[in-house]
Amino acid sequence: MNRVFLLVFAVIWTQNTVQAEQTKRYADAISQMADLVADNYVSEEIATQMVRYLRSRAVDDNFLSQSQDEISDALTADLRELSNDKHMTVVPWFDIDASWNTDANAEDAVASYSARFTNQGVAEVRVLSGNIGYLKLDGFYDPSRSGPTVEAAFKVLENSDALILDLRENTGGAAEAVGMIASYFLPENTLLNRRYYRRTGHTEDFYSDENKSNISMLGLPVAVLTSSNTASAAEAISYILKHNGVATIIGEVTSGGGHTADIFEVGNQKFLIMISIGSIINPITGTNWQGTGVIPDIPRTCGNLINAARHHLLRTLINETQDVGLKNIRNKALNLLDTAELNEAECQP
Repeated sequence: MNRVFLLVFAVIWTQNTVQAEQTKRYADAISQMADLVADNYVSEEIATQMVRYLRSRAVDDNFLSQSQDEISDALTADLRELSNDKHMTVVPWFDIDASWNTDANAEDAVASYSARFTNQGVAEVRVLSGNIGYLKLDGFYDPSRSGPTVEAAFKVLENSDALILDLRENTGGAAEAVGMIASYFLPENTLLNRRYYRRTGHTEDFYSDENKSNISMLGLPVAVLTSSNTASAAEAISYILKHNGVATIIGEVTSGGGHTADIFEVGNQKFLIMISIGSIINPITGTNWQGTGVIPDIPRTCGNLINAARHHLLRTLINETQDVGLKNIRNKALNLLDTAELNEAECQP
């Protein structure tokens, strides 16, 4: 009987010890998050609120007894509510296959992992009737890696008369990719935005890529498709093209993430936290889309947005065309649009 008692006691003691060690690791990780937010978050006032919240969670044993996934989800939801900032995200650390990944920091490692399995963000490329190019980008990645794939996509479309850029499922990514994408539509060295970083107090200017590809969409009618999922860097390119008079935005108001963010590793590979470290200032509007989203020029929440964009672009081309033969060709393409899919009568803005 004594042996059984001792065995049960040993099991319970071991379980309690393991739980206590895990609780301490989670508490330490959340305390590190609080320090990172205090040092880096773009707004000192909002940072103070989030730090107070995180420090309270770091000493809450009931909260710390949850699983890593549950803690991550709760922290993300509460930090976003406190900050009204959808960049604020906590996720469990995940192992990345070291056989192909050589990145030294968490942000680059996560981006590399994602890019590897999404064709560097290029989801679909095709030419639609009426010679309308269509490019679907579902993510933005480091131009040193994604550049050749993106350039190949634009190469397919370089003889198009107009372009649809579909960003409805693009939640953002590398800020550097904004300059790369913008360079296909804007003259080189166009000032795209300014970024202010609270931690250092400095402002940095970002321009369209002076080393851009020889392929150019400059001067073509462009429609950008957006949804409520369009976020961060994808919002940046939408906002830039809209306010430079380059593109018509069609679809839904975007997510509203107008800050620039970094990813930090905390808790000895227990968690990753994304923190907004800088605010973006557009040189044309003097503001950004933080909290408001990018407002579409043609709001649409239903129907076939690709056909809606084709309809808009073909009408634009027809109005600009002086050549009678070319005008007839484009009118024919417009008439061939599937009006059942377009659904304009049933789709209310």
